[in-house]
Amino acid sequence: MNVSDDVQVKYSLIDSIVITTADSSNPFAEYVLPLAYQHDGVLHALLGLSACHMHTSGKDQSIECTDTALRHRVAAIQALGTLLEQEETSQMSVTQEESVLAMVLLLIFHDVSYIAHTLLLSSPFGAQH
Repeated sequence: MNVSDDVQVKYSLIDSIVITTADSSNPFAEYVLPLAYQHDGVLHALLGLSACHMHTSGKDQSIECTDTALRHRVAAIQALGTLLEQEETSQMSVTQEESVLAMVLLLIFHDVSYIAHTLLLSSPFGAQH
């Protein structure tokens, strides 16, 4: 799978959104972002989570943003499925194993973010915001 021009533009955006300080390490920047450069599935999971965050934070509540989040999520799930099928027939590399873990965690974060947002909106306390 070739990375499209649209996704390549987003690669450069990923670099610009990570906050780093000299005093502390950032595991997300250290481990997850490099995997996004190495495996499209991790990139799609990351972009899906990012679009979900934009929607749930109120920065972009358009249908297009939700559609983008879901398209990237589906692409990540498909990539994860492909890796897991491959694992049945041959041994995965360390990078592939790390990519599987990263995709699963990012997809879980996506679920939690969306569910928390939905529960907040449906609660009487959330309706006051």
